[in-house]
Amino acid sequence: MVEATGYDDRTWLDHLDNPHSDQMVLVERWKRLDTDHLQLNMTLTDPKAYTAPWVADTITFDESGNL
Repeated sequence: MVEATGYDDRTWLDHLDNPHSDQMVLVERWKRLDTDHLQLNMTLTDPKAYTAPWVADTITFDESGNL
């Protein structure tokens, strides 16, 4: 698990210009499925900008880094 904090509000979350605040916490959970696949789950919590946590779609990478 990777937990990232310390963001400021000068950037956007994505190309759709969704905002975030200085209270944003991003948690990434990585899991090795087998020798050729990694799975990523991300949860963003920002009580100043959003009323509930945002959970991203699960992403699975193969051995070459492709989705």
